[in-house]
Amino acid sequence: MNTRLKAAVAVLSTLGVGAVATIAVAGASSAFAETPTPTPTASAPAPADLQTPSASPSDYEGKGQRGSKGKVVTGADADKAKAAVLAKDSGVTVTSVRQDSDGSFDVLGTKDGAKVKYEVSADFATVTLSTEGDHGSKGTVVTGADADKAKAAVLAKDSGVTVTSVRQDSDGSFDVLGTKDGAKVKYEVSADFATVTLSTKGDHGSKGTVVTGADADKAKAAVLAKDSGVTVTSVRQDSDGSFDVIGTKDGAKVKYDVSADFSTVTLSPKNR
Repeated sequence: MNTRLKAAVAVLSTLGVGAVATIAVAGASSAFAETPTPTPTASAPAPADLQTPSASPSDYEGKGQRGSKGKVVTGADADKAKAAVLAKDSGVTVTSVRQDSDGSFDVLGTKDGAKVKYEVSADFATVTLSTEGDHGSKGTVVTGADADKAKAAVLAKDSGVTVTSVRQDSDGSFDVLGTKDGAKVKYEVSADFATVTLSTKGDHGSKGTVVTGADADKAKAAVLAKDSGVTVTSVRQDSDGSFDVIGTKDGAKVKYDVSADFSTVTLSPKNR
């Protein structure tokens, strides 16, 4: 009870107990009113180092180059993965590095004009060339004397080929990849360079040999006489002497089967 309240009680004591009680209650209420009520404060944000960072969509690019699904990485780890690859094959031009969920790396790049992918272990100790190659080839890209010999063997058989890369398979044989008349071709060359065989995997399912010259022109003319809207990209000859004329029409690939005597022209069942 404060000093003024005591004085009031002393002065009014003659008024009776009821009056004093009333004054006491009023004084008590006044005393409570003098006590300030705490004001709630907003919660402070958590320190920056305790906040959960949100991943940026740009950190993950889904399916990447050459089948890699890893996250694009830079910095020290990327540099170590790149260095591991270059120590194994200095002819590679590295274009990007990705890290897989198990901590290993995919180092993507090019060599001699062909795309390559090296798989690097998480500790950077093991470097392996991916088995996924161009045009179905699973071999290792090679250069130097053996590559030159394989290329020469192909050109001796077919001088119209433009060679783009040479790969060596586990058995020592070679895959010589290139183009001819706008179509992709692959030649298989034996380890001793004595045997050269055109791969049976051709355009649009054709297993024939790419041909040019008079017969190719006749087969092309036969197709255009039947359908002038076709743009012919290559002509192949099958083992029975007939032809596969491959091209495009209205943005779609088409293949016509032409008989050996050029009299019958049939649209491949695959296009129907």
